[in-house]
Amino acid sequence: PKKPIKEFGFAIAREDSTQLYTLSKKVCTQHPDSIHLEFLKLEYIDTSLLFKNPTPATLMPKKVFVKSYILQENDELIWGNLQKIELNWGYVENISATTTSITFDYVIDLGEDCVNATFDNYGMEYGFYYHTQPNPSENSHLGKVFGFIDDSFWGYCSLEEPKFSQTFIVQNLQPRTTYYFRFYAKPQNKIIYGQTFSVTTK
Repeated sequence: PKKPIKEFGFAIAREDSTQLYTLSKKVCTQHPDSIHLEFLKLEYIDTSLLFKNPTPATLMPKKVFVKSYILQENDELIWGNLQKIELNWGYVENISATTTSITFDYVIDLGEDCVNATFDNYGMEYGFYYHTQPNPSENSHLGKVFGFIDDSFWGYCSLEEPKFSQTFIVQNLQPRTTYYFRFYAKPQNKIIYGQTFSVTTK
């Protein structure tokens, strides 16, 4: 808008989008003058949303609802579109693709309680199912890439910011094809699912 802005930011609510107007946690950035920006990026980290001890019970993704807003000097409130974000145990980065392969890193952040988290989940299988159809699962997939929480995690616990990064490579794929990847974990022989992303081969 081309009007003076009092503040802008985000309203955040957990689990229920109706809380945005009642129990929202607003992240505000003050700005005294009018702004004319084509693109603005704000980064916000809420430490209360981070899992410091990712036991099997907390591996399920959590939903957070977010709306951007602008409060003008005349106290007129303008809301942006509602966004739903799923919080997961880890995150994917460094995604790349060739005509027949896809490579990505999965990063697990065990936080301050790394030793207990590793002990509680030791031996647990985790990874990604993949398919050319959305929502691959244990019963419907073309393949999977996986790892285990094992002795290699103990070394990461000695770091100030213990993060375990594992590179997954999926080969023998079809060119110019979109593949869907879905995180899974198997605590105590039960399967739970997390984040999903898609990549298209060249």
